[in-house]
Amino acid sequence: MPLITMQFAIFQYIAISICGIFIAAIGLYVLYANARRAINRWFCVLSLGIAAWNIGLSLLFFFHDTFFITVILDGAILIAVGLFYFGKVFPTGAVKKREWWYLIPAVATAIMVPFGLVISSVAITATGYLAPHNEFLFPVYGLSQMVYALGGVHFLIRKYMYAEGQARQKLRYFFFGIIVLVCVGLLCDVILPSFSLYQFNLFGPLASLVLVVATAYSILRHNLMDISVVIQRSVIYIVLLSVIVATYAFGLELVGYLLSKITNVAVIVSAGATMVLGIFFMHPIRTYLERVTDPIFFKNKYVYSDAIARLSRMLNTTMSQADLVAASSAALEELFKTSQVAFLLANKGEEALPAWASDIRVSQPIIFEHTVIGKVILGKKRSGDAYTSQDMQLLETFLDQAAVALEKGRLYEKVEEYNTQLERLVDDRTKEIQHIQEEQKRMMIDISHNLQTPLAIINNDLETMADYYPDQDKIFSVKRSFLRVSEFIRQLLHLARLDGVYDITLTTFDLSEFLRQQVEYFEVMGNEQDLEVTADIQDGVVFTGDMRLLGEAFTNIAQNAIKYRRENVKSTLHITLRDDDTTVTVSIKDNGMGIEAKDLSSIFDRFYRTSRSSQISKGSGLGLAIVKKIVDMHHGSIAVHSVLQEGTEFVLTFPKTITG
Repeated sequence: MPLITMQFAIFQYIAISICGIFIAAIGLYVLYANARRAINRWFCVLSLGIAAWNIGLSLLFFFHDTFFITVILDGAILIAVGLFYFGKVFPTGAVKKREWWYLIPAVATAIMVPFGLVISSVAITATGYLAPHNEFLFPVYGLSQMVYALGGVHFLIRKYMYAEGQARQKLRYFFFGIIVLVCVGLLCDVILPSFSLYQFNLFGPLASLVLVVATAYSILRHNLMDISVVIQRSVIYIVLLSVIVATYAFGLELVGYLLSKITNVAVIVSAGATMVLGIFFMHPIRTYLERVTDPIFFKNKYVYSDAIARLSRMLNTTMSQADLVAASSAALEELFKTSQVAFLLANKGEEALPAWASDIRVSQPIIFEHTVIGKVILGKKRSGDAYTSQDMQLLETFLDQAAVALEKGRLYEKVEEYNTQLERLVDDRTKEIQHIQEEQKRMMIDISHNLQTPLAIINNDLETMADYYPDQDKIFSVKRSFLRVSEFIRQLLHLARLDGVYDITLTTFDLSEFLRQQVEYFEVMGNEQDLEVTADIQDGVVFTGDMRLLGEAFTNIAQNAIKYRRENVKSTLHITLRDDDTTVTVSIKDNGMGIEAKDLSSIFDRFYRTSRSSQISKGSGLGLAIVKKIVDMHHGSIAVHSVLQEGTEFVLTFPKTITG
């Protein structure tokens, strides 16, 4: 094959490959943007079909593998089916259940393709075009494609005829590209090959270039699917790829000419030169192309109603003033295609102007209730265009709403600041109260300790006086009072220690056996009062806790049962232990005097004594407070149920394992 013919063929196949990649990228981005819309899905199918058709032809030309015949033919099926259903669902429809049956001919045709029943082989002629060997089912394949393609065109024609306004504008140029692709594709790749005319089979794929350009223009001019950024970037990279290919081809020709023929050395030198040029010049070229294409790709980008709706939603979902300013700046940058937006708010003081302040194009005040609370300044657009009257109307409408939101944001930040201050004050006051409580605890401990010494002396003197003083009853009365005071001080000191940093001693022990020992002790305690102690203790309950403190808690409750028993009634005390795998429950129930309902909520308070208990016995009012503290130290809970003249039940519930 002559060199010039080969190079021209290579150029053609590279061109259709680039076109296929470009439109596949558009289709995939459209699908990614909103995969739930049927129009997006079928446009993606159409785009991928074109890509498979174009790229498959190039790969078949370069690698001569019959597998790519299947890729080409199935790609054409995707084009026809995608066009058919795209026409049905455009612009907002969906495929109905009965319409899925239309896929049966396409599926049947696709099944025939891999078996070589449509095209069995392809030869490459000296001029570079592909000459397929058609089989007996090729006319059926061609007819199927023609029906689908013409059906899709029919639907689009009807949609175009009945469309109005923006929908008609969106469809116009895209429809033109589809018509060109379908007509040229059917003629050059279906009809003419049926008569063994293959010289024009590249015109079909090349016609997809028209569809690409038409689609790009419709997207840019009429927001067909809102992917201008992808179009811009794709155009830039196509140009870059073309520059690379052209550089390589020119280098190959130049070096080959200098060496009189194409050799491996020429290929290596040309590839190396292309790589070096790519490293040093591709980034500047890309930057230049972005700057050049910004005025084309960023004109008339937004739809006014959509922009207002989006800005309103943003204002309603942002609270703080700082967040509002950040979100508003980002939204205005995107809408107006400028990276120069600044909010200058009065309540923030004299804010420094940005570095680009010398190039301000728009300065708009923010007014709330006839008061200017700040302003917005905008720099130039990336396209270099002036701000239009629509831009100014959009900005003014937005700032009317933003003024209210910014004022609310200012108040919100003020409330947040007050809350922070209040939390700090509460924290300081809490620490102060905790310090006072610690001082009180230390004072109680000091007083208790200081009283222990004189009480010990008094006790010693009483013992001595008992030997010499004849009135033993008075000595006994004084000693009994002394013992009450001593017990009160002991409990006060004990409670103060429990409130402080108390090292609880945790051990794992058999709670069932421990409670049985407690029952024996309670029987001894109540022996003089003829107290009957019964128990229902579950066997084998293992518990982790402080045995000494728990014994004290159980004993305090039992002492109260003995102390507040009823006259002329056989006193009973019943102990129950239950284990339900996660918690342990101990119940201590008596049949004593009971507690009035009004006193139940206060019996665990320090120094609290009911009116009935103060009349019956002397006490400190600290016993149950100590019980409650011990239960809390074991992360448990205590409940009390009582009925006057019937009895009282204390229910202590603990987690099975105490970790600290």
